[in-house]
Amino acid sequence: HVVSINAGGLAGTWRAVEELISVGKVDVLGVQEVAASDSELLALRRAALKNGYHMFHVAGKPTCDGWGAVRQRGGVALFARLLFKIHPAISFVGLDSQCVGVWLDGWFLATAYAPPGYNDEPVLELASGTSFFSTLVWLVFGDFNELVGASKLEIALSAFGGAAVSVDKPTRWEGQRCVDWALTSRPLTCDQPELLDVALSDHIPVSLVLTSSPNSGRSELALDFSQP
Repeated sequence: HVVSINAGGLAGTWRAVEELISVGKVDVLGVQEVAASDSELLALRRAALKNGYHMFHVAGKPTCDGWGAVRQRGGVALFARLLFKIHPAISFVGLDSQCVGVWLDGWFLATAYAPPGYNDEPVLELASGTSFFSTLVWLVFGDFNELVGASKLEIALSAFGGAAVSVDKPTRWEGQRCVDWALTSRPLTCDQPELLDVALSDHIPVSLVLTSSPNSGRSELALDFSQP
């Protein structure tokens, strides 16, 4: 059971942990726009371990706000139950986009974030950073700020057998677009995703159930596509 949510910052991330992790409602939780300091990330990791989850995190590039204070842009985290055999797989940081992924139960699972604007550079970064998907059984999910059917990331990963999996409904409480969705090489093993009726941020959590564990026969290796 996989859930994806753009938390919109640290407060929303904690709400997601408390609502979904602390009560064990999900097997994998992907969070976008975490934007946390090192000490705050340590507290999140401790909370995850206390509740039986690994936490994997990639920070966004730092930027300055209007008052000159340094803050992160974006940042993604993936929480996965300790009962699974889990290995880190990918850590990607572009100028604007981020992706973090793991091997879990025969799947490569990753969560990603591409902010809107910037002349499509964030989603193009993700497309270039995930081109190794051709040999994997994979699911990548998150907030791509693109629409299914008009997505550059969707086009790029279709070359590696990827197909979009979407609720086809607005994924923000007051929005009109579906910007939170998934791409996978095994769409027939994914149940139709659903929206969860729980308010954690301005985005609506997207729930997806994988109905089988593939026998991947893949070699496991950790990949770091972080850019300087």
